[in-house]
Amino acid sequence: MIEPTGRRVFDPSGAVLLDPSAFVVVRDTRGRLITRSSSEPGELVVWSAEGTVLARFGRAGAGPGELAPGYMDLFVGPNHSVFVRDNNFRWTEFDSLYRFVRHHTVQSIDGQWRRSGFLPDGRFLTSVWRDRSGTTHFRVGRIGAASFHEFGPVRGDVSEVSDVLTRAIAISPDGSAWAAAGPGDPRGYLLEQWRPDGRLLQSIERRPSWFRARSTGADARETRHPAIAQLHLDSSGVLLVVSSVANASWRAMRSAADRRAVRSQGIDVVIDAIDTRSGSLLASETFRGAAGRPLPLLGLFPGTSLAYRYAEDSASGEPYLEILRYRLVAR
Repeated sequence: MIEPTGRRVFDPSGAVLLDPSAFVVVRDTRGRLITRSSSEPGELVVWSAEGTVLARFGRAGAGPGELAPGYMDLFVGPNHSVFVRDNNFRWTEFDSLYRFVRHHTVQSIDGQWRRSGFLPDGRFLTSVWRDRSGTTHFRVGRIGAASFHEFGPVRGDVSEVSDVLTRAIAISPDGSAWAAAGPGDPRGYLLEQWRPDGRLLQSIERRPSWFRARSTGADARETRHPAIAQLHLDSSGVLLVVSSVANASWRAMRSAADRRAVRSQGIDVVIDAIDTRSGSLLASETFRGAAGRPLPLLGLFPGTSLAYRYAEDSASGEPYLEILRYRLVAR
């Protein structure tokens, strides 16, 4: 069950406005949240656990400490540092006080929300990089370092490399990582637990009735359906598997533009809870897509039972970040 906590993150003074188009929100171990701002291009905002503004940092540009406006991937690194991967095609590192430290190249280690993350030892694990050969699924190393390690051999013929190799990832506190099969992987609903040294610890394969024929996107920007969109590991060892499934409305639309315009109507979201110790399904809930109905969640905060989504105040029309909680409920 996904339920609201009653917490709303916004600035009542109106000095800072949230950017609902920026799906990525991160939470550090102090409970602070970092979001994009629509008040200033390239700006990031730090919020307390109670939802008040603590700091603002970053600005638009290509110079030291500056960020490219547009899509950004945010990651909390060692010692509450913040790493931003933006459209300047580089990493920008800030310290725990949100002061600029340095820029790093993405040539060796790149990153993407839901498909990358920091390991407990400070190395970065990713299933996304620019110079990939198509022979391995994962790369691990330190951001900015020239050396790295690849593992997870690709099996079979890979005709659409990025569609098969880019995989949702959830990092475990023990240093291992769970990874789902990519949207274009013919193996379908597959979950694997890997060690960074390349050892495969276990595999879980399910064949639910709704995870059947894949709908090929009309162009390269579309995700195939069904697809595992994100993984989340909580502190009790429960793995949440969030899948997007094209429904009849989506399939009836002729063009990719039409489907993107009404995505909330044509995509169902299925959330499964998997016991990682036994591999058994603990719970499953389907959220039907419909016009005007918000997604059940945008993202989850690792190691917690908390999630988030953007909503709009009915009176002012201003966006706010709604903090949600999930829990398993006997039915």
